[in-house]
Amino acid sequence: YWWSRLAGCAGRISLYLARQDPFWQLVFADDFAWVVSGPHAFPNLVMTILVLKVLGMPFPWKKFAGGLTIESIGNWVDVGLLRVGISQGRTAWLINNAKEMLEVGSTLVSRFVEVLGRWGFATNALETLKPFLGPMYGWAASVPEGSYLQLPVFIRLLFMYLVRRLEAGGVERPPLHMEIRAEELFRGDARQRDSTSA
Repeated sequence: YWWSRLAGCAGRISLYLARQDPFWQLVFADDFAWVVSGPHAFPNLVMTILVLKVLGMPFPWKKFAGGLTIESIGNWVDVGLLRVGISQGRTAWLINNAKEMLEVGSTLVSRFVEVLGRWGFATNALETLKPFLGPMYGWAASVPEGSYLQLPVFIRLLFMYLVRRLEAGGVERPPLHMEIRAEELFRGDARQRDSTSA
């Protein structure tokens, strides 16, 4: 609780320093990801890091990285091409753990819940796979967490499908296509008169 309050305060300081400049940040647990643009992008970024470091934020320098493609908390974002997906490490972990459960054919339910949680987090970036987790969540909620059970056939089929999708390269969302409309879609008038005459 207290770390989330402290990280939230640090995040607000970053936004105050950027003033009205384009400055986007993601704070997840103890990870910070910044996306900046505009004429003051680099001064804002350097000032933010400097102030947070002076305030005592425990940043390990070996984890710092930058560029148009960033990787954070198992996800990667390409801000130049407007693409998002999951990292190679996250992909390998998901595939290996799903295959391990498929080979054994049974699992400790608490272990299944852990693996399912990682899949759930990964599908925040891969939204087209999210509906396939619904039956898995349903099965996990209907059995005792401390039990060791055989995986139902349907759960096995879902894992096989998800693994096949990731192995075929389905680790990124299709590129976003932004459509800019210049025509007027709606107009309102707040003045109210009793008569329609001008």
